[in-house]
Amino acid sequence: MALTTEDREDLDRRIDSLRTAWSGYQSSLRSRHASYLRAFSPRYEPKIGEHDQWPDQFRSEDEGHTRSSFNMVRAAVELWTSLEASDFPSVRWEETYLPVPVPSMQEQENVGRQKVYRANKAVEQHLATTREHMLMRQVRMSKLPRHFYRLSRKKNIYGQAWIRTIPDRAHRKFINTTAIDPSTVYPVWSAYGDGRQLDAVLVATRRSAVAAHAQYPDAVPLSRDGISTSDNAYYRPSQDLAADRDRAFVWVEDYWALDAGRDETTGEITKPRVLNAVRVNGHLVTAEEYPGWTTVPYFMLAHEDERDNANFSDVATMLPFQDGMNRMLSQQQDVIFGESRPRFKFRGDADRQIRLDDDQVISLDPDEDFEQIQVNVNTFPTQQHGQQLMQLMQRATGLPAVVWGEIQAAQNSGRALSTAWRATASRMVPRIHSASETLDSLVGFWLDCMELYDWDSSKALYGGNRDFEWDFPNKEPRDFLEVTTDALNRLNGGLWSLKTAMESSGESSPDEQIEAVRADYMDAVLHPEKAQS
Repeated sequence: MALTTEDREDLDRRIDSLRTAWSGYQSSLRSRHASYLRAFSPRYEPKIGEHDQWPDQFRSEDEGHTRSSFNMVRAAVELWTSLEASDFPSVRWEETYLPVPVPSMQEQENVGRQKVYRANKAVEQHLATTREHMLMRQVRMSKLPRHFYRLSRKKNIYGQAWIRTIPDRAHRKFINTTAIDPSTVYPVWSAYGDGRQLDAVLVATRRSAVAAHAQYPDAVPLSRDGISTSDNAYYRPSQDLAADRDRAFVWVEDYWALDAGRDETTGEITKPRVLNAVRVNGHLVTAEEYPGWTTVPYFMLAHEDERDNANFSDVATMLPFQDGMNRMLSQQQDVIFGESRPRFKFRGDADRQIRLDDDQVISLDPDEDFEQIQVNVNTFPTQQHGQQLMQLMQRATGLPAVVWGEIQAAQNSGRALSTAWRATASRMVPRIHSASETLDSLVGFWLDCMELYDWDSSKALYGGNRDFEWDFPNKEPRDFLEVTTDALNRLNGGLWSLKTAMESSGESSPDEQIEAVRADYMDAVLHPEKAQS
């Protein structure tokens, strides 16, 4: 895309205005995210020889005191991430509705209408199945389940996460990227619709000056040391002063904008087009336009928060419990060590008071000797505080004891486990709705691109049909025999069809399975009694 001087000035002005407008807010967001990251992945403190999760810095007066970190934040985040994204949901395409034929007084006409109806129904079932398989093929080729897991984990840590998806027209698949820092994403939300669509977005990423120079030598000239840039175009992300070592990094700014005409009455897009510009170290290096696109290829997954757009993370819920447990257990270790360490009682000079310190040697008089060693084991802090913290943490996070693997004697039955699981299942509802909304937007963009470029005859196959929904796998620890027996009873009682019973028992492609069973029944060797009939 050729750019005039006015075009370059306009793009520079757009990028600068976004970074300036969001600078203060994103600076505070970076501080918040740093606290979340410290709790999830604590830094290593060489003074104590372990990873330190405490929010305050290690001080000289902390020497000799216990400063332990029991990382429950990571466990809670990974539990929620596994519940949300360990199994990628399957897509279910609805068949096009066909009205039942109107009955006729003529029997032959009735028979003909029923045959046509059944034939059309079979065609629509086959189309729905083909659409599902075509889409899931793209999901598999793009490794979306793996990216969705990373996206969910980042969302649980920071409260929000972003994914970028770009069509690879040469290989007819999509390339996904989730390694995006949410504190350097500058979105512009649309005034149309429900406000969840992007009009523009700027994503800033710090890259090594050496790596950026290899890709964009004109935009990133290196100094004599071959490590830092000689151009003074470093953008300060906050109010902190930029040091000389910051010149070893440059900013890569990826700007996308929906530059399309809209109908003034309905707000519908009439001339779809998306612009993309990349600025490295303050210099525009590439600019592309994508005619026919109606969506900016960035999508956000977030814990919705009514307060602001920063959203709320699972780590934020865990922070007070984590800090309380760390401090309480560390103080408990100090108390146990101080009260239960051996004390020596002497026999001899009654006026002499002796206190043994660590690694100290004391000489005894001839008439002195050890009488006994006293060890007090009855001085411990109360355990009630820790139990209260654990119970409150389970309620606040929505992860009861059964999810942590703690099964009481009264919870061994399947009904008791299912009842305990309901507490977690109810907290899964907003997460599933948020994930469904993000996947709807992302897959809708995929289908638009597939139809636009007509990959594998997608234009004829889909034809603008977006009547699908996501089927998230049930995580309830139910007994498989119980589920299968219930499905068979409903099938034999005429309450369910064969397809519904197979879906209830966990079959992801019931139509294909029914065809495979039918083929087996027609085999005279495997089933001679059915083949002859």
